[in-house]
Amino acid sequence: MSISKSIRITVITIIAICALSITNLFAQTQASTGETVIKNSADAIKSAVESKKYLFAVFYKDAVDEKYKKLESNVLKFKKSSTAEIMIYGANISDTKESEVVSKYRLDKGAPMPLAMVIAPNGAVLGGINSDTPESDYSKTIVSSLTMDILKTVQDQKIAMVMLQNKQTKFNEESKKAVKESMADPKIAGFANAIEADPDKSENQDFLKQCKIEGKVTEAVVVIVIPPVAIAGVLKGNITKENIMSSLVSGCGSGGCGSGGCK
Repeated sequence: MSISKSIRITVITIIAICALSITNLFAQTQASTGETVIKNSADAIKSAVESKKYLFAVFYKDAVDEKYKKLESNVLKFKKSSTAEIMIYGANISDTKESEVVSKYRLDKGAPMPLAMVIAPNGAVLGGINSDTPESDYSKTIVSSLTMDILKTVQDQKIAMVMLQNKQTKFNEESKKAVKESMADPKIAGFANAIEADPDKSENQDFLKQCKIEGKVTEAVVVIVIPPVAIAGVLKGNITKENIMSSLVSGCGSGGCGSGGCK
């Protein structure tokens, strides 16, 4: 069993959404999805989550320029080449109908325009793209289910308890018990989410590397990820609730779990 110090997860830097004018090509995609009429960026996010699609929300301010046109072209090109289900929405951040999303993501606080914010099918913000982002980096915005579940949890200001186990790993039940008992503790009850993932699946290997887990995983592992996005502990084998709570205290003390630390 081992406990790591807080380690920052390498994720795409979260940037804000960008929007397009009703006179450009993106506007043609925002009329409706099924029977749902999309009136603004808040509607677009809701529609994308309900239909389990990625959303590339692209914003500009006041007027379309050459940078915007370049970004528009690159996003459309990526959508055509990607196997992921992708929606595109465009809007002007100066338009009052976009005020909900503009305020939530602070798009009016100096974010360079135009920008595209990528939303996962579960509503997690995955990252931002601008006109200078290499096209080769676009694919990095399409992530595994594990990554999007972790990001959604911490963006909701909750603790993610990632249980890495499968039929071949030992101490599965012990790990599950430790997580269940920890989540019931009054200190964090209602503010933690358990996520189970198979450590042998190829799509989860990047996460294992970020946790510095090397070689074949033979014993169940619990990785504790705290807001904003930091690993507070990597616990292996026959662990207990006490091990998890100790990691949380250590991790929150180093700056995680919000400005006030663990309560």
